[in-house]
Amino acid sequence: MLIGLESSKTASGHSPETHPLETSSKAICGRARFFRGSTIQWVFLLILLGASAPCGRAESGSWGKTVLKIVFQTDARMSAADFAGEIVQKIEEPLEQAKVAQSLKNLYATGRFQTLSAEVHPAEGGVILVFTGKAKFFIGVVSIEEAPVAVSPSVLANGAHLSLGQPLEATHMAAARGSIVSLLAAEGYYGARVEYHVNPDPATQVARITFSVVPGRPATLSRVEFQGRSPFPPARLSAVAGWKKGIRLTSAKIQRGLSRVHNLLSSRNYLQATVTSGRRVFNPARNAETLIVKINLGPLVRVLAEGGRISSSQLKKTLPIFSDGFTDDLSLDAGSQALENYFERKGYFSSQVRWKRIPHPSEIDITYIISPGSQSDFGGYGFHGNQSIPSSELSPLVTLQPASFPSRPHGVFSRQMLDHDTNAIAAYYHSKGFLDARVTPELGTKEGDLFVSFDIDEGAVTRVGKITIQGVDDSTENQLKELLHDLPGQPYSPALVA
Repeated sequence: MLIGLESSKTASGHSPETHPLETSSKAICGRARFFRGSTIQWVFLLILLGASAPCGRAESGSWGKTVLKIVFQTDARMSAADFAGEIVQKIEEPLEQAKVAQSLKNLYATGRFQTLSAEVHPAEGGVILVFTGKAKFFIGVVSIEEAPVAVSPSVLANGAHLSLGQPLEATHMAAARGSIVSLLAAEGYYGARVEYHVNPDPATQVARITFSVVPGRPATLSRVEFQGRSPFPPARLSAVAGWKKGIRLTSAKIQRGLSRVHNLLSSRNYLQATVTSGRRVFNPARNAETLIVKINLGPLVRVLAEGGRISSSQLKKTLPIFSDGFTDDLSLDAGSQALENYFERKGYFSSQVRWKRIPHPSEIDITYIISPGSQSDFGGYGFHGNQSIPSSELSPLVTLQPASFPSRPHGVFSRQMLDHDTNAIAAYYHSKGFLDARVTPELGTKEGDLFVSFDIDEGAVTRVGKITIQGVDDSTENQLKELLHDLPGQPYSPALVA
């Protein structure tokens, strides 16, 4: 007898009205049918072997008989005890069509089977229910056997992109092999041979994957082709990059060379230049390759500073445009703030910086106009309103440094540092249970020097009240509360709880 278990949907996307287990005598004696769902695919076959009796009598003679045993026949080591919760058809109970079908559904839903069917074999005093199928294996340890070692085996293993516990499928293995081949090619080994061996463990359904790698001879660099406009000849660019004829190119050497070429162009004020590796052309006959590099020079960017004394080297360190190459308003505003911070640290506490940008067809002129103001000293700082925490405990949180001779003749102050210190003091109060504490810095003068007052509104302290532990039994809860017996009454803070 053959019964098809159908999970497919009608054309409208709804389940068919007919129950999937309802069959006719024609279906019982017909061939096996395959049913495919829109999101889950399976084949559920129920075969009842009734000696030499006709199909119709086989059904009436097998359903209702006592199930003597339930066994598994798969390529993994499985038993009915492993799926006690999924198998609703029990031993010593009558064989029921609905229970066998539900058992098949539950077993397939565990994700441990690729195919699954159920067979019923007659036996003296009842029947034996046999679940037959192909087990699904999962990826375990991935190892690399490489001779000779050309690329670190750990790099190749990670580059295979096979995750522990991932279902073992042919498409995944093919992609993993392709990834390793690509990694080796990126290091100059274009003729590498990569094979893999799968060693499944029937007891755990976990497969150990071993890749056998023979890298072969590495290719050598025959020439470098630069595409795009450049103020330097190709020979100069190749020399700066370190790409000499006859070397073995690696991904690290390419990236290092691209960075060097970019820095060379930036030093000539082509701050928006991009240098990319277009492609690598391999010649199998000569076992050599050509590296193609694309250069997009961009506009010539001239950056000047007026009104304040700052060296060109310090200007390049201070302005973000020299590192990121962006000339939009946000980037130039960030440059103004960086210059103000620099001059504030030098004692120009009222410094202001603005910028102007003048674009040309192939050039951009950017000028930072600095109004440093008069130079003075940072006299120090103080705390007001800190009734619960002494000033000596707050002072280590402050990075502002009053003037002292000879190391800090004008002191160290900037609004950026002031914001950092304000947030640090507030966070410290919060960690002590003052969750509503507010810190407001006030700038003033003291004996002609800049002075900062940190005005603190502490607010009320929040303390730990009752401790409740959920998700454990009473005995474990009491043990945990003994470990936490010091918490009630302590000032509350997230750090304390952690």
